[in-house]
Amino acid sequence: MAQDNDLTLIALWQKRDQLDEANQWTQLYHLITQVIKRGRYPQLASLPDSIDDYIQAFIVRKVFETAQGETMGGGQLYFANALITYFRNFLIDLLRMAERKNTEPLDDNQEDTNENASQFAWQKEVAKSAQDFLQNSEHWVRLYLALHTCSEGRQRLPLSKLATRYQIASHHYKAHG
Repeated sequence: MAQDNDLTLIALWQKRDQLDEANQWTQLYHLITQVIKRGRYPQLASLPDSIDDYIQAFIVRKVFETAQGETMGGGQLYFANALITYFRNFLIDLLRMAERKNTEPLDDNQEDTNENASQFAWQKEVAKSAQDFLQNSEHWVRLYLALHTCSEGRQRLPLSKLATRYQIASHHYKAHG
């Protein structure tokens, strides 16, 4: 059931710039919320609002607003649990903005603008590199990332089960030996 929802989420994500029916956006919203709630976010302890408030802000800023462009968060979604990392990074950004607001004088706007532009360019470059890596990787690499490295809790598969289930040759032990 969760895997079917993940596949539906990925399909809706891929065509979100073409979604026009309210029920499709509603379904996408609910699926994103379900995935995000799988994760653990210690950053929430330092933020004043509820997780639901931050999920809504995340969806507005990183899903709806980026649906039209290939900006950070606007590209491909190869596995649903990547949203957990995207959301965690979103929370970290909020904490940094709050910290910066409380520590920096207001007359440093030009420096902030240059720093933000530089950070945005770097994030865009990292996102492009990650997309290129995933697109040029063998299928097992995406499975490894989606089902082992980037999964949490019960969703995470041990490498032995991953290798058995998807018939992947296991060379992991050689990397640590």
